[in-house]
Amino acid sequence: MPQPILAEEISAIKLEALQVGHRAAIGSVAIHWAHLESALALCFSKLAGASIEAAFIALQNMSAKNKVDTVGALGIVTLPPHLQEEFADLVTQANNFSVKRNGLVHNQWLGIDKKGRAVCLIISGRLNGPNVKYTAWTTAELEQVADDLKILFEKIKHFLVDNKMWSGDSFE
Repeated sequence: MPQPILAEEISAIKLEALQVGHRAAIGSVAIHWAHLESALALCFSKLAGASIEAAFIALQNMSAKNKVDTVGALGIVTLPPHLQEEFADLVTQANNFSVKRNGLVHNQWLGIDKKGRAVCLIISGRLNGPNVKYTAWTTAELEQVADDLKILFEKIKHFLVDNKMWSGDSFE
């Protein structure tokens, strides 16, 4: 897990490009999220009885959370009761990753701390005043997020194949 940066450590952050390993891991998070969104579109397609193209069109302008919530809701109304809990668990995992992925891809990467960790600035809670937090990530921690996303992507694919909703060969 990333570690918070203490106030006295902030002045020691070097404003410099992230190391290659950090950049590659953040890129992997973005790519594996895109794969996960493709798997969600495939779920939408199968659950709604629509083409994959229609699924991508329907989901394209939604936020990540809304995409996941929409696919989850479709699962509730279309899946047999014995599959709903497993699918809901996959959707919950995707929602949890949505928040983490947004933070890694969209927050401000400031540089490197004294321990060689990439430092991310997170600002939230704009309506009630900003909540400012710094976190420091090792390459291994970032790679773990990417690997966990890939595993979830595979779980969703297996769910569709195991439940005979998809052949596993192509998007059709």
